[in-house]
Amino acid sequence: MNWKNGWKSSGVFASTTEIGGNPMSLAEAVLQELKKCDVHWLTWLPDSETSTMYQLITSDPDLQLVQVCREDDAIGVCSGLLKGGAKAAVLIQNTGLMNAVDALRGIPIRERQPMLLLVGYRGYRGLVEKAAVVDTAAIYTEPLLNAYGVPYYLIDGPAQIGRISLAYAEAERRQGPVVALITREYE
Repeated sequence: MNWKNGWKSSGVFASTTEIGGNPMSLAEAVLQELKKCDVHWLTWLPDSETSTMYQLITSDPDLQLVQVCREDDAIGVCSGLLKGGAKAAVLIQNTGLMNAVDALRGIPIRERQPMLLLVGYRGYRGLVEKAAVVDTAAIYTEPLLNAYGVPYYLIDGPAQIGRISLAYAEAERRQGPVVALITREYE
């Protein structure tokens, strides 16, 4: 088994965090942390690489998933849920964030609406390991967030999963969007 930076290559946490005696997957840990924030609604554009997360969300009676066709719709739908009093968050990948920047600017930034976005950080490993070829999505993710003035928290290991709660609290405190950058697949 390949262990690197506190993760097994299988996506299972290399920590003592367990569910029923079994190591907790990243997807399970993220959902557990969202529940600590009392988040019960998720807006998301599921894809073929996130089947574990999708199965966990749709089988959990405490969570409601609103599937969207585009990432900017995830921000708009989440905004409506929040305005209606629901505790909601957005799940998208960094490439989708790049598609949704106008919605990000026009809704939670402009309206000063607290919103948590969990953003998959595609290409992050290649970026930090200085690979010969790095996915440009990784190259532009943090500069894009900085340009829009959106704070973010990097989640690159099991000890950092609590940063989701910190990001949620910061969004509430600052009355605007905050991103939790997830550096691994949810599998």
